[in-house]
Amino acid sequence: MGAPGGINVDISVFTKATDDLRDSVRKNTIAFAKTAATKAQAEMRSGASWTDHKGVARRGLHASAKQTSDSTQIRIGGAAPNYKRGKRGAADYMEFLEFDHGKRYGIIFPTADALVDSIREEFGNATLYGAYNIDIQRDRAAHRMRGRKKR
Repeated sequence: MGAPGGINVDISVFTKATDDLRDSVRKNTIAFAKTAATKAQAEMRSGASWTDHKGVARRGLHASAKQTSDSTQIRIGGAAPNYKRGKRGAADYMEFLEFDHGKRYGIIFPTADALVDSIREEFGNATLYGAYNIDIQRDRAAHRMRGRKKR
């Protein structure tokens, strides 16, 4: 019971409304992120300027979205094993495509930059914080060979 002449306020309705709003925002955010990731993956696979003889590199381009407790993440990357591995442990083919020849054939980084720009244009700068994650996987054998070389 409140003080004489005071007002009692039940905030349970407000709390429920804010919880519902938070859940709605989370659902809409992950739905947007999944759509953006699917679009980015399709753009990478169709827009790559290089010729992929076996289709392994093009199929290795990927984008996905996931939601953690405090953020929604879009991951963009690629992986293509290098089947012509020599004694030195050659880098993945995807790494070669992205970084060699003056980065002329790169598709992952330009796609990620375009995605960041489109998110900023639509939602503003405040929605993006931290660094975005680009994942170019490397062959395990290449890692082992490079590790031995550094010793």
